[in-house]
Amino acid sequence: MRYKGCGPALLRPGARRHFRIDHLQRTKQILFPIITMGLTILLIVVALELVLRLLPVNDPPPLAVELEEPTFPHFVPNRDFVYSKGWDMGINNRGRTNNYGFVNARDYDAAETGPLLAVIGDSFIEAFMVPFDQSVSGRLGRAMGNDVRVYSFAMSGAPLSQYLLWARNACEMFKPDALYISIVGNDFDESFAEYKLARGGGPLAPFTYFAGARLDAFSYQTERFSATPAHPTRMHELASRMGLGRLALTRYVRTNYPGLDRALAESIGAIMPGDRDETGEGVAKTVEFVGNVEASLPERRIQLSELAVRFFFRELAKIPCVAPETIVFSVDGMRQSIYDPADEPAARSSYFGKMRDYFLEQATAQGYEVVDLHEVFRKDYADHGKRFEFRTDGHWNGYGHGVVTEELLRREPIRRLIEGPPEG
Repeated sequence: MRYKGCGPALLRPGARRHFRIDHLQRTKQILFPIITMGLTILLIVVALELVLRLLPVNDPPPLAVELEEPTFPHFVPNRDFVYSKGWDMGINNRGRTNNYGFVNARDYDAAETGPLLAVIGDSFIEAFMVPFDQSVSGRLGRAMGNDVRVYSFAMSGAPLSQYLLWARNACEMFKPDALYISIVGNDFDESFAEYKLARGGGPLAPFTYFAGARLDAFSYQTERFSATPAHPTRMHELASRMGLGRLALTRYVRTNYPGLDRALAESIGAIMPGDRDETGEGVAKTVEFVGNVEASLPERRIQLSELAVRFFFRELAKIPCVAPETIVFSVDGMRQSIYDPADEPAARSSYFGKMRDYFLEQATAQGYEVVDLHEVFRKDYADHGKRFEFRTDGHWNGYGHGVVTEELLRREPIRRLIEGPPEG
């Protein structure tokens, strides 16, 4: 049985042609908006990439992965870098690593003679966020003139344990006449790898850590971590695996605007496992901080931090080319309590408040020159009313670096380098 309008009528050439035309038109109606949307998105991405390449998107120097000496981490030598922070890149700076892979405008020469000051620290001394000539190392070098060399050994995330090894490296390679070591809030407990990792993200360099729970059982252990940056979301991990990690747009979302990265990831359930709290929600817990470190930590962690301080001083005394009278320490201040004195009691009883007091006590008892930056900053703020860090970042700004440098230049081990040995 045949139905009217079906069968052979559809096989006529005209009918087949009309059928193909109708099918093609419907296909175009479906595909055209999709293609148009895809091309529009691609053009927007390309335009954003081109614009961002003209802006100071964060682009730090890569880590030197193949290290001849595992206790001497550094960046790839002679490499330009860009530092910026915030969606508007409000804090930004450009610089270059030197021939030894540290942020210093001066190349290091082991064969060069003459007075030498070695400067050791973490991101406060590395100072990506300020021009080198505004940093402590740059200012010290300028104040001392061409006759005194200032070599800095510093990387973001380096703890007290790594400072000890850099001091030993500096002694063996360059034989400094004086040493300045900057101490900040997270230097103590992060001398243990487990606490460094627990604080989030993990180090980006093979720093050396302390191991052991008793002073007589302490040892060094060098942890080698991947030079590949941690991926905060699966979206960024996917972009990196696709070879898009070096795009300015990827770097911008990764480091300058991580809130956007997280928001996009949360919308599709792509938060990395470590980003969730105990309830499974992608929400960070509110934590009080003093000195850029948690205000309250367990007593066990404080005890180990004190052990780390004692072990640090015991091992520092074994380094042959430096003596207590040639070493200067600075200990960062609890700057928020300087701006708001009502916070002073809480700051004093915080983890950093306790560790500051303990380190100052130990260093002074052993004859080291120590700069208590809390008192230095307090006096300067009372006189000038200027803050020592950025509005959106806890690191010292250019003014803060200047205040620290002025105080260091008053201290005997550094003044001795400038003035030279006494005559006769």
